[in-house]
Amino acid sequence: MKADKEFWVKQIGEDWTNELSTFLKSNGQSLIDELNNAYENSLVYPRRKNVFRAFRETSYLEARVLILGQDPYYNGTATGIAFGNEFRDIRLPSPSIMAIVNNLEKVYNVKIDHSKFDWSLKSWCSQGVLMLNSALTVETFTANSHSNMWKSFIEAVVKSLQSKPRFAFMFLGSKAKAFSKYTDMSNHMVTTFEHPAAALRNKRDWECPHFVTINEYLKFCKTTPIQWINQ
Repeated sequence: MKADKEFWVKQIGEDWTNELSTFLKSNGQSLIDELNNAYENSLVYPRRKNVFRAFRETSYLEARVLILGQDPYYNGTATGIAFGNEFRDIRLPSPSIMAIVNNLEKVYNVKIDHSKFDWSLKSWCSQGVLMLNSALTVETFTANSHSNMWKSFIEAVVKSLQSKPRFAFMFLGSKAKAFSKYTDMSNHMVTTFEHPAAALRNKRDWECPHFVTINEYLKFCKTTPIQWINQ
């Protein structure tokens, strides 16, 4: 499969293709070759058509917040939107998104109606929140299996967002935090916190304050805050 400009426009949209053009010209084809090889030789998530879905849900021009996690869900529930779930595929939300929702209840002192909450997180994407992981693919039940494949691509994405005049970054977990070195805290809001899965592994509540912090920053920038609790 040749990864020409038409291919990338279909995968990530025209504005992302333009912003990442330098990377795509030099590294795009090798990334796709490696990705195709992974799908041909192992069980990989998310579905092939959803690998770049987050970019189609949130264009470069509309993006104003990046939430960067670690891996897609490796149990088959990954959707291409970091932390998002689709209820047609699962009975219950995954533990990480459940931890995020529980945290939102605490920081905003509200009770979220789970039957109305947008577990897909597409409502966040439509408000300019780019929901990515440090690796966009993962082998089944094998954490970090594709992290090296995606390093240079995610680096290029983070650097491209640096060119925006005002932007908010949230890096969750050590894998994501490693990309924070490509940001400039003097020009942007840069926050880091542990990944929800880390708190769950240690049987702790995940108590992240940065959803509020980011909205305070967006208000300071005289732009609309994110409606995190969209139901």
